Amino acid sequence: MKILVVEDNYNKVQEIHNVFKGQIKPEIKSVRSSSEAKYLLERNYFDLLIVDVQIPDIEGGDISPTGGIDLLSYLETASDIKVPAYIMGLTSHSDDFDKIKTIFEECGWPIFNTKSEYDVWSKLLLRKFNGITNNIHNLQADVAILTALEHTELEAVLKLNCKWEHKNIDGFDYYLGSTLAKSGEAISLVTASSDRMGVSAASALTTRIGILFKPKLMVMTGICAGVKTKVQLGDIIVADHVWDWSSGKITEEAGEIKFLPEPHQLPLDRIHRSIIKSYTVDCPFVEDIYLGWQGNRGTNRPKVHLAPMACGSQVIANASMMDQIMEGNRKMLALEMESYGFLNACETLNISAFVSKSICDFADSEKADDAHDFAAYTSSCFALNYITNNYRTLFS
Repeated sequence: MKILVVEDNYNKVQEIHNVFKGQIKPEIKSVRSSSEAKYLLERNYFDLLIVDVQIPDIEGGDISPTGGIDLLSYLETASDIKVPAYIMGLTSHSDDFDKIKTIFEECGWPIFNTKSEYDVWSKLLLRKFNGITNNIHNLQADVAILTALEHTELEAVLKLNCKWEHKNIDGFDYYLGSTLAKSGEAISLVTASSDRMGVSAASALTTRIGILFKPKLMVMTGICAGVKTKVQLGDIIVADHVWDWSSGKITEEAGEIKFLPEPHQLPLDRIHRSIIKSYTVDCPFVEDIYLGWQGNRGTNRPKVHLAPMACGSQVIANASMMDQIMEGNRKMLALEMESYGFLNACETLNISAFVSKSICDFADSEKADDAHDFAAYTSSCFALNYITNNYRTLFS
């Protein structure tokens, strides 16, 4: 839910924020003049507008005794304004309150005295917030965490302490949750898994969630194969450059079938790259992740790697095939089946994204499922810790 507050008194703006104390907060934007409000309303849709009566026409200008009323009248006649679904007036001025209330009511909106009617307007504000956020056509999340499969990968995400609540929308299962950033801000989350493995399924899921929930950040977690000589089981790989290794041309030369690769590489956003690069040297929370695992975790702490990740439609369990794929990028550390579709969809939707997957095997003849749970655990825990530790940098 997005709220625009037009108010030049900081204490009154803070009162509105305090109504949501202790729970997930809506996205609240505050401005101090009617001209700033008009500018934002021309470019953005807000679910709710809260306006004072006495506000300046321009930032830093003199207070207009009818500034809020004039703004209300403007909204009814302007053709280039995205009119909010709901409007509420708040004022601390008691002079001519009955007259002002009549004007607001004639426009179809209520107005309240900030002090004497706090219980009334604060409860109404919460009711509108809950009504809008619970409507499936208004679902939003700050962060979407996607996985390829429900078993193991999504299960690991749902074990994170995020107060998950299941919702089935149009036959698809989603889990809505929340957590707190280390800096104190509430973060709303959504997670879901694809129906099957592969690039196409990942792309479809990403597009569906991106359109439905409008997240500011999308993350894919889960398990992947690793280059045996360079990584260990449970290591976390944040993909910097992902490509579809199976993309190219099959031709014939001298009677021999040849595959000519034509990879298109998707890079990691520079903001994520800068933070992750420091984590490859010293990650402040990886020790807690390691010690938090209740099963067999081995003697080596997981490491964080920032490296290329290959993506393809086949499950690989052959060392020589792994070597051939590495020819596409000698610095490659991981191989899996969804990252390219996920990142390509995020790029199309213009949503910030990264892939965080952990090593569960080495794509050779010894490929087994023993380390799947541990890898899914380290991957999901890393992603959540990364988000909560860097909230202000990522969402500023």
